Amino acid sequence: MSDVSTEARVHALGNEGARLLTREPALAAAKFEEAHDLAIRIGMAVQSSSLSSLIARSWSLRGSLVQCIRFSRRAVREGPCVPGAYSTLGHFCEKAAVQDARAGKLRRALILFIAAARAYATAAEHQGDVDKAQTLQEIAKNLRQTAEETFVRYCNGMDGRDS
Repeated sequence: MSDVSTEARVHALGNEGARLLTREPALAAAKFEEAHDLAIRIGMAVQSSSLSSLIARSWSLRGSLVQCIRFSRRAVREGPCVPGAYSTLGHFCEKAAVQDARAGKLRRALILFIAAARAYATAAEHQGDVDKAQTLQEIAKNLRQTAEETFVRYCNGMDGRDS
């Protein structure tokens, strides 16, 4: 298969996966994975990063934040200058951190809040749109503050003063 036909196949699989995403997220993920493998093979870094983000979103629809974070990190690795990859990673880290904080897993929540803040700050650095960059910076600032509050709660819990 030539690179041109492989590239067309990547786009076709991506479009097919996008159509299936809300109805059948598992099948969509399979299409995205196949497209991702082809994109990696022919050196389409931006497309492979975007496909990894879509795989993360399909896992979100299936309820697995661990897999969401895994594929979001892969998207960042594959396309370090793709702002959407960092935003997606920030979103899923923040979602997992809130879930862990509610469950009383403060140490893990703290780590995830910090990771989310870093991801949003990096997304802001790579963002071409000034307004969106400012919004991402504000989100990162708020998450850093939440991380500090979580750290205080964690330390108080370790001293037995707060549970």
